[in-house]
Amino acid sequence: MTGSYYWKGYFHFYPTDTFMDYFNVLYWVLYDDPYMIPTANYPAMCFFLLKLMYSFLNPNDITVSSGSDGLRQNNVAMMGFYFVLALSLITIYYFCKGALDDRGDKNMALVLLFTGPLLFLVERGNLLIIAYALLLVYLNYYDSDSKRKRYIAYIALSISASIKLYPALFGILTLKRKNIKETVHLALLGIVVFVLPFFYFDGIITFKEWLGG
Repeated sequence: MTGSYYWKGYFHFYPTDTFMDYFNVLYWVLYDDPYMIPTANYPAMCFFLLKLMYSFLNPNDITVSSGSDGLRQNNVAMMGFYFVLALSLITIYYFCKGALDDRGDKNMALVLLFTGPLLFLVERGNLLIIAYALLLVYLNYYDSDSKRKRYIAYIALSISASIKLYPALFGILTLKRKNIKETVHLALLGIVVFVLPFFYFDGIITFKEWLGG
């Protein structure tokens, strides 16, 4: 009706910047120390995950001079992004559906995939979509009768928090179950999963660089 007149009021205002939250970070891992980029203030887990995705690329096809836009035009890099996006959306749908089934709202999970905030994440290609998918795993399993599922939940929350930090607040739900032993396990797991990726780079030095960023 408006010919996308109001698009920039909700989505990103650079029309050629779609998915670049992902491809900018993918570009930064070309450097041995991604924190040499002044705006690289992501936790180390983000760079570790993108290092894994970068390993699929042929180094001969990528140069620093090609920039992050060049990575977005590379079909291998784009398919890697599509895989991450598709897997995240499938996880979000599956665990939203699992949470809503008991209420009979089976179709609501599909509707949620088309809500504004989630579409915004897709348009940006932001790694928060991974953190959100993993957070939903935790919310479905943290109070399960199965100990195995509870620990899957703890691992999922730990990775989620190591990507975007604030999902760690949801650990309060485990504390409310009054299982002190598992709460301690969750806290220790969260610390280890958050800190360990820094040692993939330069350890304490990298941690200080991240704080500086």
